[in-house]
Amino acid sequence: MALIVLFTFLGSSHLVGTSQVAASFSAIRIKGTVVAYSPFGRLNILVGPAHSDNRMYFHEDFLVRIEQPTNGLRKGQLVRLKYDDYTAVKPELPKELFRKKGHWILLATSDNTCASNLEAILYYKVNGKIYSQMQLTPWAKSLKSGKPAIVLCYIISSGSFTRQ
Repeated sequence: MALIVLFTFLGSSHLVGTSQVAASFSAIRIKGTVVAYSPFGRLNILVGPAHSDNRMYFHEDFLVRIEQPTNGLRKGQLVRLKYDDYTAVKPELPKELFRKKGHWILLATSDNTCASNLEAILYYKVNGKIYSQMQLTPWAKSLKSGKPAIVLCYIISSGSFTRQ
């Protein structure tokens, strides 16, 4: 009897959590141009013995300049996009996203945990020296912000991007 009650309790709490997750993860369409990306995103760092499965893991972190206002985003605003695959089943993002100027439409989900100010996204400091954390694309103009503003962060998933 106690087992059935526990199952009922866990089952109902799981359903409540699922409905909350579905409500908070609605994707929006972002139309923009990539202006900076993390060159470290494509590095794979192995700690410990090498894995025998030889799978590639993809981690991309880049900035997009908004071209069309949508869902509270303004034209010209910068947003941070992240793409992670720890399972090695999603495809790698197309290299032309970072190498050729183009307009992209991306389906993205807001993630407040990676929102940050622009300086913290572009640079990091070690022993008093400042290093670049993002590489500008050849077509990007300066990314200086007139005032310290928070850059909103979004997560994209496999198949959620198209070149326009």
